Amino acid sequence: MKNLNIINRIFFIGFISSMLLLGSCKKYWACKEENISSAGSNKSHNKGQNCMQCHNSTGEGEGCFNVAGTVYKADLQNSQTGGTVELYTEPNGAGTLKYTIAIDSKGNYYTTANVDYTGLYPKVTSPSGASIYMGSPLTSGACNTCHGSNSSKLGLDWSSKFLYSIIFEAHFVLANWAFFSSKSAINAASSCGEISSSSYLL
Repeated sequence: MKNLNIINRIFFIGFISSMLLLGSCKKYWACKEENISSAGSNKSHNKGQNCMQCHNSTGEGEGCFNVAGTVYKADLQNSQTGGTVELYTEPNGAGTLKYTIAIDSKGNYYTTANVDYTGLYPKVTSPSGASIYMGSPLTSGACNTCHGSNSSKLGLDWSSKFLYSIIFEAHFVLANWAFFSSKSAINAASSCGEISSSSYLL
């Protein structure tokens, strides 16, 4: 009976050791798996959530992300399709470009590459080439822990800005047309003695 207890203890210790070893192996190999976003890819999920919550050495996500986040359109609801996130050594896209991460078709960007983001400045660019910038340097690669949580979401929709510019231009043209039309009418009325030139203020 005594020998049986010893054997059971040895078996139990061996089992626990094996589980710890398997766990450490999983932890090691999890961060060796490559998973990087690409243009047109649609395999990502959970937009707006903290990607690093699962994509870490002990999580269930595929690979360990070093930088990840989500970019939206101007309505801050629909995903921005395509574009890039670039990391520079100076603000406003100045200095040296250190890393470029593609935004996929679901608005997510992520990378398991060895990215030293500390002190770098992000630049988010749409497929049309227009950009927005982050004025302060990065302190974390988990972008969604701030954007959409403690600060505003990353919004990028240049089609709407283009539309606004068209509306502004149309308004400007109509305003000028109205101004000159009314001025001509006033001048015509003044010449007929129907209204004095001091009766309008523009």
